[in-house]
Amino acid sequence: MKLYEITDIYNGVLSAIENEECTAESMEEALKIIEDDFENKADSIACMIKGLNADIAGIKSEEEALKKRRESAVKRVEWLKAYLSSEMLAVGQKKLETPRNKLSFRPSVSVFIDDELELKAMHPELTTVKTVVTPDKNAIKAELKKGVHINGAYLVEKQNLQIK
Repeated sequence: MKLYEITDIYNGVLSAIENEECTAESMEEALKIIEDDFENKADSIACMIKGLNADIAGIKSEEEALKKRRESAVKRVEWLKAYLSSEMLAVGQKKLETPRNKLSFRPSVSVFIDDELELKAMHPELTTVKTVVTPDKNAIKAELKKGVHINGAYLVEKQNLQIK
């Protein structure tokens, strides 16, 4: 039986008692069985939640390990490319072709700035301004708790299930 079905039966029995269709004493055994079923089902679901949380932690740990491996591999590739490039240029080799690889240099142009602050001061027309504005939820919460009305913001009380 599913948890919601047990809940429906439990609420049906309580409703019958409240409407005096039966007495609490006559339904005591049924209520006890339903409460036990509910408790067992809730306990099973809580165990599933704990198991899934453990899986999540393991997956997160593995993601972090994989991220470190990826970052290490990226750095290794960058180092190897710089090493190969410098050695090829040192011997004057601009192109190299083997049965497995074809290596060559392609020219590119990039901008290097010695002093960004000085450049910003001397050439403000060549700069861009990035502004990120986000609501300060902690400040809003404090104001709302004081009773201040803030359009578009309100406090929501939640019930957070804790499983230990």
